[in-house]
Amino acid sequence: MVQKEFKPKKSRSLLIRKGKVDEATTFTVAEQQIPTISQEPVKSLGRCQVTQMLVESDDPEVKTVQPSLKTGRKWKVTEAVDEAN
Repeated sequence: MVQKEFKPKKSRSLLIRKGKVDEATTFTVAEQQIPTISQEPVKSLGRCQVTQMLVESDDPEVKTVQPSLKTGRKWKVTEAVDEAN
Protein backbone atom coordinates (compact mmCIF):
# COMPACT_ATOMS: atom_id res chain seq x y z
CA MET A 1 0.00 0.00 0.00
CA VAL A 2 1.37 3.40 -1.00
CA GLN A 3 1.09 6.00 1.75
CA LYS A 4 0.45 9.54 0.55
CA GLU A 5 2.00 12.54 2.21
CA PHE A 6 -0.33 14.82 4.19
CA LYS A 7 -0.38 18.34 2.75
CA PRO A 8 -1.38 20.92 5.39
CA LYS A 9 -1.57 23.73 2.80
CA LYS A 10 -4.39 21.86 0.98
CA SER A 11 -6.34 21.30 4.20
CA ARG A 12 -8.56 23.77 6.06
CA SER A 13 -9.36 24.20 9.73
CA LEU A 14 -12.35 25.56 11.59
CA LEU A 15 -12.52 25.95 15.36
CA ILE A 16 -15.79 26.90 17.01
CA ARG A 17 -15.89 27.76 20.70
CA LYS A 18 -19.08 28.67 22.50
CA GLY A 19 -20.86 29.02 19.15
CA LYS A 20 -18.34 31.46 17.65
CA VAL A 21 -15.48 30.94 15.20
CA ASP A 22 -12.10 31.17 16.94
CA GLU A 23 -9.60 32.76 14.55
CA ALA A 24 -6.83 33.06 17.17
CA THR A 25 -6.08 29.33 17.37
CA THR A 26 -4.02 27.78 14.59
CA PHE A 27 -3.30 24.14 13.88
CA THR A 28 0.06 22.90 12.61
CA VAL A 29 1.22 19.62 11.14
CA ALA A 30 4.88 18.91 10.44
CA GLU A 31 5.68 22.52 11.32
CA GLN A 32 3.30 23.80 8.60
CA GLN A 33 0.25 25.86 9.51
CA ILE A 34 -3.16 24.63 8.35
CA PRO A 35 -5.06 27.67 7.00
CA THR A 36 -8.54 28.39 8.32
CA ILE A 37 -11.61 28.31 6.10
CA SER A 38 -11.96 32.09 6.37
CA GLN A 39 -8.31 32.66 5.36
CA GLU A 40 -8.53 30.40 2.29
CA PRO A 41 -12.10 29.33 1.43
CA VAL A 42 -12.70 25.92 -0.11
CA LYS A 43 -13.89 26.17 -3.71
CA SER A 44 -16.20 23.16 -3.50
CA LEU A 45 -18.12 24.79 -0.65
CA GLY A 46 -18.96 27.73 -2.91
CA ARG A 47 -22.08 26.02 -4.27
CA CYS A 48 -24.13 27.56 -1.47
CA GLN A 49 -22.85 30.99 -2.42
CA VAL A 50 -24.25 30.59 -5.98
CA THR A 51 -27.90 30.09 -4.59
CA GLN A 52 -27.30 33.29 -2.35
CA MET A 53 -25.94 35.25 -5.36
CA LEU A 54 -29.09 34.40 -7.31
CA VAL A 55 -31.38 35.57 -4.51
CA GLU A 56 -29.49 38.85 -3.98
CA SER A 57 -29.27 39.75 -7.67
CA ASP A 58 -30.71 43.08 -8.89
CA ASP A 59 -32.11 41.41 -12.02
CA PRO A 60 -35.72 40.23 -11.40
CA GLU A 61 -35.32 37.36 -13.88
CA VAL A 62 -32.26 36.04 -12.08
CA LYS A 63 -33.99 36.28 -8.69
CA THR A 64 -36.73 33.92 -9.83
CA VAL A 65 -34.34 31.20 -11.00
CA GLN A 66 -34.43 28.20 -8.70
CA PRO A 67 -31.49 25.79 -9.07
CA SER A 68 -32.49 22.15 -9.33
CA LEU A 69 -31.25 20.07 -6.44
CA LYS A 70 -31.23 16.32 -6.95
CA THR A 71 -32.03 14.14 -3.95
CA GLY A 72 -32.95 10.57 -3.23
CA ARG A 73 -36.43 9.07 -3.29
CA LYS A 74 -37.21 9.52 0.39
CA TRP A 75 -37.21 13.30 0.71
CA LYS A 76 -37.51 16.46 -1.37
CA VAL A 77 -35.41 19.60 -0.83
CA THR A 78 -38.28 22.05 -1.21
CA GLU A 79 -40.45 20.14 1.27
CA ALA A 80 -37.61 19.97 3.80
CA VAL A 81 -36.93 23.72 3.49
CA ASP A 82 -40.61 24.58 3.83
CA GLU A 83 -40.88 22.34 6.88
CA ALA A 84 -37.78 23.92 8.46
CA ASN A 85 -39.20 27.42 8.02
